Formats: sequence, structure tokens, C-alpha cells
Amino acid sequence: MNVDRLPGSGRRFAADVADRFAGLERYWEADRGAYASYPPAPLGGGGDPFFDDNAVIGLELVRRYRMTGEPELLRRARRVFDFLPRAWDTDPDVEHPGGMHWVEADWNPYRGAANVTSLASELAVHLYEETGETQYLDWARRTYEWVRVALSRADGLYANGILLDGTVEETLWTYNSGSMVGAAALLHRATGEQHYLDQATTDAAGAVDHWLHGDRLYDQPVVFNAILFANLLLFESIAGARGSGVVDGMSRYAERIWAQNRDEASGLFRFQSGGGGAPDPDAQPQTLHQSGAIQVFALLAWRKQDYGDAA
Repeated sequence: MNVDRLPGSGRRFAADVADRFAGLERYWEADRGAYASYPPAPLGGGGDPFFDDNAVIGLELVRRYRMTGEPELLRRARRVFDFLPRAWDTDPDVEHPGGMHWVEADWNPYRGAANVTSLASELAVHLYEETGETQYLDWARRTYEWVRVALSRADGLYANGILLDGTVEETLWTYNSGSMVGAAALLHRATGEQHYLDQATTDAAGAVDHWLHGDRLYDQPVVFNAILFANLLLFESIAGARGSGVVDGMSRYAERIWAQNRDEASGLFRFQSGGGGAPDPDAQPQTLHQSGAIQVFALLAWRKQDYGDAA
């Protein structure tokens, strides 16, 4: 979808985007009211629905709706959000009550996952902007504040989540930084409340300072980095930030993966199995990693006036 917004592309990629959204519906499992991790029957055996995957799908649906105005896309985004509150933990006796589970399954390890909870906040703000329904704004505030209180470790840096036994999983990921910057920026855009812009500004500066120096960014999964970059550009569209170093940092990263991770014979990108770091010559290129790399390159070519639709 980011490629379809390239300057001068016209409607060249519109049919490709539509085909992918049509294919996505093959994963919809009506009985559970969610997108499954694998296609259900008759195409496949299905799979447990992940709350973070569904939040990302909802965000892409509402982003496409903002670009095209197609009502069906907004309906599907609302349908996805109906699934997400089932992730909210309701135990009042734990430290930092609340947070969203990672997957709807008996084996779910997380009571509160930063990725699910912050991505759900972003989707909720978008839906509030498009519908004016306060239920979405209430969820956006609740989910954003939970991550900020329970998992903040430094400006722009968030622990990955709290496990069911109360253990905090401290790993830092770029997309958690990005989605929290984006959620705060969107909350400011939707409400005009200054404290959200202040928080977004602080977190954006902290994320840039931490991730865009040394090898930290290169060692992260490329698709997570794409989410970080998209949200930093979204923030710039709302805050009017200039000279933050985001585009320069994106360019350095893009040049590095082009030089070090791209296979000249196939044109595909090779990463470690996790999607980051130096290429593994024995690893097969994965579609997810190609998508993440393409998103980064496409965003670098976007016009600044389009950054408001980046995440």
C-alpha cells in the first residue's frame, strides 16, 4: 500500500492493493470474529488469532479507507476492533491491572503486551477520528496510558510486556517505540490536548536518539523498523517537526540493507531468521521481510504532505 502512494504512480498499484485486501479476507474466521493466523477451512486448518496481527490489519484497513474513502474498508476496520477488547486483562489484583493479551489461546504467555496494547490504541484513535464515537476514544486513552505507566523504561523505550506470572519481559523493540509515538501523536490530533503532543515529542526524540545510532536499528527486524519509521513520519506531520534526523536515519538504514542484505541476482533481501542483522546465506528470503524493506524504501519517497497517512 505504501508503494501505491508513491509520487507519480497514479493508480498503477491500486489493483494490486485491492487483490491483497481481497486475499486477506481468506483469513477471516467468522465464528471467532477475527483474522486467523492461517486460512481456515476449506483453504487451510486455521490458527489461533493474534491480537497484534488483528490490530495491524485494522490499521491497514483504516489507512486504506483514509486514502480511498471506500466504506467497506472502514466497516472491516470496525469489525476488527470489536475483537480487540477481548484481549484486555480484567484481573484487578495484579500490579498495573489491565493490558492486552497477545493471542486468544490457552497458551497465551502475556497478560499485557506492549505491541497489542499500543497498536490497539492507534487503531482506536483512527476509528474515533472517522466515526466520532467516544467508545473508541475511551479505549485509545485507556490502552495508551496502560503501556506508558506499566512498561515505560526511558523516553521512547518500552519493555515488551508483562507475562501471566507477573514477570516483565524487558526486551526493547523498535515497533513498540513507534506505536507509542504514533498513539500519542494521534491522540493529540484527535483531541487537541497538549500533553499528548508533549509525550509524543519526548518519545520521538528518545526513540531517534536510541535507535538511529550504531547497530541497534540494523539488528532489529526490518518490519518492526518500518513501523517505527512510519510512526515517526506520522508524528512529524502532526507536530510539524523538522530537522529531527528521522529521514536521514531512514536513508542510512535503507542504504545499508540495500548494500549488505540485498541479493543482486534475485533482488530479494536476506536477513537472519528474525528479520534483522547481517544476511544469513542459508536463510530463504521471507515475504514478511521483503514487505518491511519495501515499506521503508517507499516511505522515503513519499511527499511530506502525505506523512499523515503513514501509520
